[in-house]
Amino acid sequence: MEAGQEAELREALAAARACGVEEASLAAAEAQLCTLAAECELSAATELLISLEEAEAVDEESEVAFAAAVREATSAGVRPSMIAE
Repeated sequence: MEAGQEAELREALAAARACGVEEASLAAAEAQLCTLAAECELSAATELLISLEEAEAVDEESEVAFAAAVREATSAGVRPSMIAE
């Protein structure tokens, strides 16, 4: 997901809500949006950690940030195979 797309999608969901779209449908769409956002965050955190490992610059802060991205991905329903990578 590119920068700004998440905000645009959230605005579209708010507009759909205002137009009376069924809440169950919107909840499912919002859950999927959260999953996509968590996938993007996990990918970015993974790339950063790999770069830091290659530069031998991994520190506690980067490990904590990566662990947080993994926890968020898990709670957002990201595919286990993606988390395992």
